[in-house]
Amino acid sequence: MVFRVRHKNARKKAKKEVVAESVVVMDKPITERQDLEQILGNENANIESIRVRYDYEPAAELAPALNQTLQADSTKSLVEKAINDTFLTGAVAGILGTIVLHILSLLWLKLGFISITTMQVSGEIFLIPSQINTLAGFWVSIFVHFVVGAAGGVLLAYFMKIAGYDFYWIKGLALAGFMLLMGMGLVVDMMGIAPQMRKDAVGVLFHIISYIAYGLVVAYILYKFANIREKLS
Repeated sequence: MVFRVRHKNARKKAKKEVVAESVVVMDKPITERQDLEQILGNENANIESIRVRYDYEPAAELAPALNQTLQADSTKSLVEKAINDTFLTGAVAGILGTIVLHILSLLWLKLGFISITTMQVSGEIFLIPSQINTLAGFWVSIFVHFVVGAAGGVLLAYFMKIAGYDFYWIKGLALAGFMLLMGMGLVVDMMGIAPQMRKDAVGVLFHIISYIAYGLVVAYILYKFANIREKLS
């Protein structure tokens, strides 16, 4: 009788141990909140790191933060791609340089140093002089002017990518000289554009000054883009 009682108690004890071992131990709740931006910014983070946030915060609160972080990363990636694009940065530098060139041309015209602006010279590539000062002629001139200026910026961007960005101002002067010889010299002479410029030494001098400013501005902007690329890499 005593043996049966002991055997029965032993069986009950063994059954309790089996039940205890089969109980699933639930994970303890995480009390420390983690910032989603810190999680996504951590290169060692995985999907479990984001699940942590779901354990203590509803999805409705998580979604805006996730979207904002993804949009910021997308914008940052787009900016980095644009800065690393040689053609794009060259075109931007060339357009900005052309703006400076045109402002100086207007200033020289206002002061009476020149009789025709560089934009008007660009327009005469496609138009006769009588059409330059019309509304349509203005838009044709400004379009051609900026296309030529952007092309010069792209040309210098690829040259500086190969030759380097040290002494960028010398490369800017080289661009100014090239644009003067090819544009104001060869093309203008071959097409017979603005023949009155050959009779105005003072006007030509101020056009040279404008192109020097254009080349220096383009080279400086490309140099700054190169510095930004180094910081991002």
